[in-house]
Amino acid sequence: MSGLASETTGPIVLRHGFVKVTGCSIKCDVLTRKLPASPSRKPGEPDYADCTVIDVPVEVPDGKYIVYFDGHTAPVTKQRGVWLLRGAVKRYRQPTLVMESAVRQGQDRPHFLKS
Repeated sequence: MSGLASETTGPIVLRHGFVKVTGCSIKCDVLTRKLPASPSRKPGEPDYADCTVIDVPVEVPDGKYIVYFDGHTAPVTKQRGVWLLRGAVKRYRQPTLVMESAVRQGQDRPHFLKS
């Protein structure tokens, strides 16, 4: 099966990330399309096109969120339990190493999920 979309956007890859929820961060996984390397791509342009957020606790309420993964960010919405992309995938505008470090250390449960 050969299609223009798969030839221009590259393979689907799994990346670890986190979703910002009410001032906290929750670990998640992100399925995203890796853009092929191109000499025409400008510095700072994203390496990925579109994304799907998976593996987030069901207790996270429906609403608008930001997902962070592999140096990129994307606005997402959870509607009736389904995660939807609501804007373009972009590179981080500000360093978020502190937030990523907190997620890796397990500080990823917002107040409404803590027991």
